[in-house]
Amino acid sequence: RELAMARFNPQRLDVARRRRGLTKRELADAIGVSTSVMRAYERGEKSPRQPTRRRMADVLKFPVGFLEADDLDELSVEGTSFRSLSRLTSQRRERALAAGNLALAFSGWLDEKFRLPDVDVPRHHDVTPEVAAALVRNAWLLGERPIANMVNLLEAHGVRVFSLADDCHEIGRAS
Repeated sequence: RELAMARFNPQRLDVARRRRGLTKRELADAIGVSTSVMRAYERGEKSPRQPTRRRMADVLKFPVGFLEADDLDELSVEGTSFRSLSRLTSQRRERALAAGNLALAFSGWLDEKFRLPDVDVPRHHDVTPEVAAALVRNAWLLGERPIANMVNLLEAHGVRVFSLADDCHEIGRAS
């Protein structure tokens, strides 16, 4: 007797495809289905059989279980800061947003598995960036010396720092 198939999650397929920078047509071609079938998979109108899920997972370089897990929280373009949105192609923007969705999921996993420092970042409104920096330096007892490792400092104060992979390096590059 065949075991019941795990629930396929079309939202996760969409995130994985966007993270890899593939169009629906490119992924459809790579796994041997039509573009209309791929659209149906992403809309949740059809659920791929296990061999197709394995081909998807291989092409996307994600485990099959990723495509069968619960929905991910999704970042919006409006809630995300890009240095030069006007110069950014929609494919690169979508790729970076998908990477952010994965970072959010990883951050949630970290919260479940580990006790990490609480966020300890002073908030100062209606002050210049220079004044805010001085106030944070004072609160964190940093003095005036240069900060040797900003990532370590932020993480010690509960800030999660994630970086984009090399395939998204244009995202954070200033003009």
